Amino acid sequence: MLLVGGFPSMFALDELKRSFIYGNFMATILLAQSFIEHTLAGMLALARQDDLATQGFKKLIDQARTDGHITDELAATLHKLRTMRNPYTHHTIGAGPRSYMQRLAQSDHRLPEDMVVEDARIAIRAVVDFLRHGSPRWNPDEVRWEPEKEDV
Repeated sequence: MLLVGGFPSMFALDELKRSFIYGNFMATILLAQSFIEHTLAGMLALARQDDLATQGFKKLIDQARTDGHITDELAATLHKLRTMRNPYTHHTIGAGPRSYMQRLAQSDHRLPEDMVVEDARIAIRAVVDFLRHGSPRWNPDEVRWEPEKEDV
């Protein structure tokens, strides 16, 4: 599978799985967004649309949808990831609009820790949906390492 987002997308994807396993849920969310953003920008760069490749995540999602690289459903998933990620990366005061406290108050979660875990799961699902969209036959359950004779 070609990672058109370059080395940052490769690092993000690799660190994403370790972050979730070790309970670094906020990092998982940020890495999921980083992986997808770098990949969308890489797609635009390959299409020689460098001016668009440097735009923010929202514009990258919208452009990928306009160009037919992603479906409306996947774009909605990616926008959900983007808006979910914002309170983790942008400071908001109290329980104002778009704040973590506002999201928590509107959720079914009783503890802030429960919401960040659920957000990390949603972020991972967004990455999986994104990868499956670009490579529909990709199935991580079918990936098996078979040692070569020289590896044994």
